[in-house]
Amino acid sequence: MTLTSTDTQNFIDIISDFAPKLVGEMGKAYVKPDIPEKKLQNALQSYGEGINATNVVALYDGTTFGSAKDGFLITKAGFYYKEILVKPTYINFNTITKVEMEEVAVPRKNKPDKINYTLHIEVGDERITFAVNNLYVDGEQLYLFLQKVIESKDQDLIDETDKIMILEDMHEDVKLNYVKAIVQFVMNENDEIDAKSLSEIQTLMAQLNFDAELRHQIRSYVAEPSLSIDELLERMIVNIPRGSENALKISLVKDMIRVHRAKGTDTPALEVESIVNLAERYDIDESQITVIEQGIKNDEKIMRGEVKDDQIIKNAKELSARAASVGVPIAAIYMSGSVVGLSAAGLTSGLAALGLGGVLGLSSMVTGIGVVVIAGVGVYKGIQWLTGGSERSKTQKREFFIQEIIKNNQKTINNLAEDVNFFAEKVVEIALEQEVNKQRLEKLGKELSIFTKALKTLQEKGIDLQAVLEQKD
Repeated sequence: MTLTSTDTQNFIDIISDFAPKLVGEMGKAYVKPDIPEKKLQNALQSYGEGINATNVVALYDGTTFGSAKDGFLITKAGFYYKEILVKPTYINFNTITKVEMEEVAVPRKNKPDKINYTLHIEVGDERITFAVNNLYVDGEQLYLFLQKVIESKDQDLIDETDKIMILEDMHEDVKLNYVKAIVQFVMNENDEIDAKSLSEIQTLMAQLNFDAELRHQIRSYVAEPSLSIDELLERMIVNIPRGSENALKISLVKDMIRVHRAKGTDTPALEVESIVNLAERYDIDESQITVIEQGIKNDEKIMRGEVKDDQIIKNAKELSARAASVGVPIAAIYMSGSVVGLSAAGLTSGLAALGLGGVLGLSSMVTGIGVVVIAGVGVYKGIQWLTGGSERSKTQKREFFIQEIIKNNQKTINNLAEDVNFFAEKVVEIALEQEVNKQRLEKLGKELSIFTKALKTLQEKGIDLQAVLEQKD
């Protein structure tokens, strides 16, 4: 079979065109944006766990009663297939190098032979044999579709992942420009960076596991900002794993709201011009901003000790439902970590250890190679909590989170203390020069003062967290 070139047709169009053709002898295919939400959620839970729902382009419901727990999902990165009582099949589009089709004639009494198809798919050095059940999928059309996939891969149209990669695992340039953009946002708001905002940015860097060199580059940028937010955002986007772009944009809006609120202001995000402008740039609407801000408020309540265990879970479930209703992947809100100071990896592993992994859907956050993020802080302690039985106080989950927040806060304090020492040494160095540059000395002194105040803010936060930890329900 000869395929014509589709250089002018993007991959989403190809999927949308093929999805109805792929349907076998029963069922129905749905194409975005007309995919029923309940069917999508059932399919994701049945055989597509971990896929970012917003990445699904097409769904086929192969069930008799319309549950969509069997069938297929197609994204810009892969094909997910499930027959009744059969283990799911996953085809990663990025790894396909060749597809061959074998026709198998099945004799039928008093009828023409039925033709079934077996596809032989070369994936790297492996060869996958996929016997197509024509009841569910038209094997010949699937063959043609996978040929188009190979063409699209050669044109660099395929996504790298269907799942949200946590920011900590992304390229250093992404993380660096992400934090620089937040620094620039604060400076645009205040003409300079303040201690409370800086302490929150330092907490974010600790969550993202910035090493000394990356922190030095941020420190240098604070001292001499040289780029606009637009320039920083353009640099940030270059190395984002394809498929995680929208999630990262949501995360950036969240962290800008987070830093804005760190100053103690009650001004809603929708009234902050620079936040609204960024959201508009990324096509994030008012309802989505409101959900993002609600996630931040939920975390702040945990940090202040204002909610009990049952309320933490209730708030999380309500947030997940609201986020889904406005098209915000809940994992995107937490891909840089929790506002209260937990890293994404620590939050994911901690929730899993506490038996709450599904509450926020954070199991969908994976590393670039597709391994579920389970490494991180708190696993051992979480198991201790789980094995404590029903007699444990209802404050245990809240206490777990506060303990981990305290750990990250101390890590941030240690990092910031290094930064304070850096500025102190620079002040001494300049002061000892024969011809002292007074202006430069005053600038460094001011920066040292801001970093010192930020350090004090974090130390006070640690004292407050300890007090919360000692509170009883």
